[in-house]
Amino acid sequence: DQHRRSGRRRRSAGGDSVTAENARLVGRRAQAFVDYILALDSPFVSLVSATTEHGTDVVVVAVAVEVPQHPVVPLHSTEPIEIRFAADDGREPRIRTARADFPLGLVHTSIPDADGKLSLCVWEVPWSELKRRLTPENLLLRVQDWLTRTARGELHHPDQDLEPLLPASSDTLILPSDGLRPGV
Repeated sequence: DQHRRSGRRRRSAGGDSVTAENARLVGRRAQAFVDYILALDSPFVSLVSATTEHGTDVVVVAVAVEVPQHPVVPLHSTEPIEIRFAADDGREPRIRTARADFPLGLVHTSIPDADGKLSLCVWEVPWSELKRRLTPENLLLRVQDWLTRTARGELHHPDQDLEPLLPASSDTLILPSDGLRPGV
């Protein structure tokens, strides 16, 4: 079958094939990402599903993670990741965990949504700067890097300052449980 040889077909978690032909999405960035994953034909990432929900494109990929022999954070060697793309590409893709028992309490994650999924903070710059240079390859590499560095405990160094709050990236601010101390 030519689709299988060319890397244009992937098996979804449910066993159905996800192809470039049936993975038609609303947004330009989401479709470009799906096309990239299908064309990549890599053992390090596979397309699980690609759907549109209420005008938002939802792409789930299985991403290979370089997990050390003794990981600091218990990630799996392959992690399912959900990426939600705004149909109009007007905001950054939202990277979310797709594993029900993904570890909680990690740095650079959000409080779980109502469905229990965490959003991963993989961007260091505001969307206004990122959108001009975000490619499907950059997006995939950023997710893989976040997962690998998290498994190794290298995502946030103990002596690293808090990251600046990025406007429009979240509507929740998390403060230390002991409150804010002057001069700290």
